[in-house]
Amino acid sequence: GLQARVVPGGCAPGSPLEFRRRRLPGLTLVVHDSVFRVHHYFHFMEHLLGLWALLEETFPGEEPARLVFDGGRTKDVHVRNSSGKGLFMQKCLRAAFPSMELVMPSRWERAKWAQAQVMDRALVSSRGMCHSNPESAALNKMFAAHTPHIRQHAAALRNRMMAGLGVRPAVKPRGPQPLRVGVVDRGNSTRRLSEAFKAALLEALRADPRFEARVVRFQSYGFDDPAGQIAEAANTDVMIGCHGNGLTHALFMQPPAVLVELFPAEINWADYQLQAEVGGHRHVAWSDRDGLLPQSGRVVQCAANYSVRHDYHHKSDLQLFRGNGGSRTIKMLLELAFNLYHAKERRWRDWLSPSHRGSPAGP
Repeated sequence: GLQARVVPGGCAPGSPLEFRRRRLPGLTLVVHDSVFRVHHYFHFMEHLLGLWALLEETFPGEEPARLVFDGGRTKDVHVRNSSGKGLFMQKCLRAAFPSMELVMPSRWERAKWAQAQVMDRALVSSRGMCHSNPESAALNKMFAAHTPHIRQHAAALRNRMMAGLGVRPAVKPRGPQPLRVGVVDRGNSTRRLSEAFKAALLEALRADPRFEARVVRFQSYGFDDPAGQIAEAANTDVMIGCHGNGLTHALFMQPPAVLVELFPAEINWADYQLQAEVGGHRHVAWSDRDGLLPQSGRVVQCAANYSVRHDYHHKSDLQLFRGNGGSRTIKMLLELAFNLYHAKERRWRDWLSPSHRGSPAGP
């Protein structure tokens, strides 16, 4: 599990050690991560979720003075404003921690070799250490083994980031209202919804009075506008999209909300099931090959349903979700989305039980 302890430090005034050290007042967050994870929106958010939960459980209510990137292969170019993804990451961090200093990797590397850096208080978050837990290692997700802790604090992080970015979700009128459905269009990505399936899905949604559908193109906002992207999600009740990085935005939907994740035939991975459940949402996974995929009431048990199924290949990116089964598949997806949204918190998984499962190859 996540552990932390406070260790007092110091040295006698006027001693030689005093002149070879630099005191860092306040709380320092030290992040160990690789450049790939820093540059990948889902992995960035899973690290931020875990870091926030650790902070709230160890130093509740304290504002960190600085965040240090230490270790891994992260360079300045990956996190500075001139990098698109770096700018996006910085704006998200500033929204969560508005008064925190970001210490660039090169600056930290020079400082720690020039002088001992004595921190008043420090909190260290390491992806490699989290992956030493077999549950996290099985899914290649650092927060997989710690979801019960993280879920307790995810809503606070979501609200803090939206407030920091100026995102205010619309208040839905009282009484029965159509569910606001966002169909995620990944543009020219090699892994996306086929044009035929997307057109048929939108036609079915717009013909159904239970739904109010729109196409969501997160990429149209650019890296300099995380607020616009997050606002799209915050004003969505049901998000439907092909497995991919944009589904990370589902974290900012307002519970109860439903994420319908569609997998091309050779892909099956647990990223967004984990994140949806941490965020308090309901999640549906549907495969072009196998129809409705298994779920687990305890998130970490999804390892048995996902990564150990060796007949799937996560990196089969050159694929489309075609919606095998045609109108029958679309009808089942819409019924699942509607019923999961309106189900009671402890009963929504009943709709994903074997009696409700369908396969596009079935009768």
